[in-house]
Amino acid sequence: MRLPEQIRKLIGLAQVEAGILASRNEGDTFSGLLETLDKKIKATEDFKKKQEFKQLLGEFKMYFSTPAPKGKYEDNNGTLNITVHSNGEKAFLTLVPPRENGRYVTLNNVLAYAKEKGVSHGLDFQQINKVIESCQKKKDIILMALIAKGEQPQQGSSASYKFAVSIVDFDTIIANPASTKSIIKKIVRVKKGMTIAQYLPEKEGINGFSVTGKKIDAQRGEVPDFLISEKIKCDNGKLVSLEDGVVIKKGRRILLEDIYHIDHSIEGNSKKLFFNGLIVVEGDVRGPIEIAGEFIVITGKLHIGTIFSSNDTIILGGIFGKKQTSVFSNGRVLSFSASDCSIKANEDILIANNLCNANVTTASKLITSPQMGTIIGGSIHAMKGIDTKSLGVSFGMYTEASVGNNSTIKECHESLKDRLNSLEEIYCKMKKKKENILWKYSSINKMPLDKQDMFIEFDQRVRKLEDELRYFERFLHGIEVHEEGSSDASIKVHKSIYPHVRVEVYQGVKEIEEEMESVIIGYNTNQGVIIKGL
Repeated sequence: MRLPEQIRKLIGLAQVEAGILASRNEGDTFSGLLETLDKKIKATEDFKKKQEFKQLLGEFKMYFSTPAPKGKYEDNNGTLNITVHSNGEKAFLTLVPPRENGRYVTLNNVLAYAKEKGVSHGLDFQQINKVIESCQKKKDIILMALIAKGEQPQQGSSASYKFAVSIVDFDTIIANPASTKSIIKKIVRVKKGMTIAQYLPEKEGINGFSVTGKKIDAQRGEVPDFLISEKIKCDNGKLVSLEDGVVIKKGRRILLEDIYHIDHSIEGNSKKLFFNGLIVVEGDVRGPIEIAGEFIVITGKLHIGTIFSSNDTIILGGIFGKKQTSVFSNGRVLSFSASDCSIKANEDILIANNLCNANVTTASKLITSPQMGTIIGGSIHAMKGIDTKSLGVSFGMYTEASVGNNSTIKECHESLKDRLNSLEEIYCKMKKKKENILWKYSSINKMPLDKQDMFIEFDQRVRKLEDELRYFERFLHGIEVHEEGSSDASIKVHKSIYPHVRVEVYQGVKEIEEEMESVIIGYNTNQGVIIKGL
C-alpha cells in the first residue's frame, strides 16, 4: 500500500516545481493535487511554466490511465504514506487513488499503516474519513493532510506575588514609558502592618505526548529568588509592611520606600533636594538644582541640574543640559532625549529619540529607539554595547563611541570618591561643632531659649548631612560592584553610520571614513575591529 517509486517522484516534482506542498482543507473535502495543478496551469501567464505544469499533469494522468503490468493486480490499488514531523508533533496522510480496476485505500488500511509507523496518539478519525472520501469523490491525490496532533505540554508557571495594592513597577515603566503618568496617579501609600502581597507558588505543569505516544516533559515553573526589602516582613506567604511607604518593584526586588511627591514643576536656584526614597516630580525641573534619592521620576523636562539616584531614573520630557547638567544613576536611566549633558549609569541607558553632544558612560548598554534614536556628537562609553538607529551625522560633527572598556566607569568612581571625601569633611566639622556646643552647656535644656532653637535647627542639618553621607557611601558601593567588563560587546547601527565617527571596541580603534548602512561593529583578537552587515 505504500507509494510506488513512480508516483513518489511525480509528487516530489509537484511539490518542488509547482509549489503544491499540501492539500487545502475545504470544509467537507480536501483539494486534490491534480485539481490544484490544473488551476495553476490556468492561472499562470509564464508560457514556460505553463508547459512544464501541463507536462507534469500529463504524466500523472498517464500513470492513472495505464494499468499495472499483467500479473501485478495489487499494484493497481490505491496507495498511502504517513509522514511524522521530526519532533513528533504532527502526522500527515497522503492518499493516492487506484489505477484501473484497483481498490481504494480504506480506514483499516490507514490505521494499520499508522500502527506500523508508530502513530498511536491524537489520531483524528473524522479527518481520516474525510481524506478517504475526498480521494474517492475526486479520484485525486490528497497530499499531506493533517490526521494526528500530539498534546503539547502545559508549561508550569513560576512563583510570583499577587499585590493587594497599586505598586510602582519600574520594569513596566521602562518597557512602556507612556504608562508612567497612570502609574503615578495610582500610587498608594501603604500603612505599617498592611498586607501588601500574597505569595503564589510555582506550578509543575502537565506533560504532553507526541503522535507516537512519546512523553514530552513539561517545564516546571521556576522559584525566583525574590529580594525583599528589610522594611517588609514575610509572614506565612504574605508580605506585610513594617513601615509606611510606597511599594516598588524592579525585577526580583520588592521594596518599600517613602515618597516625596511634587505635583507641579519646580524652579531651582542653587537649591538641594535630598530625600532617602522615591522622588516624583509631575512637571519640569529647572535649575540649577541638585536632586538625590533612591528612585527619581520626572514627568517633564530637566533643565540644568545634577541628579543622583541609587536606582532607576526616569525623565520623560528629556534632558537639556547646556553643559551644566549631570545624571548619576546606580540603576537604569530612561529619557525621551538628551543633549549637552553628562549621563553616568551602572545599568542600561535608554534614549527614545536623539542623544546629541552628550558625555555618556554606562557599565551596561546604551540603547536608543531603532525607529527614531540617533547619536550625534559627544562621547559614548557603554561597557556592554551600543544599539541605535544612526551613529554620527552627515554634516561632520565628531562622535566617539566606545564599548567593552570599563576605564570610564573607574573615572566616574574616582570623581564621586572626591565628592564623598568633601562631604565627609564638612560633616566632621559640623559634628565637632555640635559636640563643642553640647560640651559647653552639658545639655540642651541648660541653653538659653534662643540658643535652643538655633541648636535644634543646627542638629537637624547635621542629621540630614549624615543621611546624605551614608547615601553617597551606598551610591559609591553600587559603582564598585559593577566594575566588571564584558566579553561580547558590539556597536549595532540599524540605519546609518557616518564619517567623523571614531569607534573603539575593546583594544581596537577605527575611524569611519565612509557612510555605511545597517552594520554591527565587533572585535576579533586577530583582525581587530570588524564591521559586518546586520
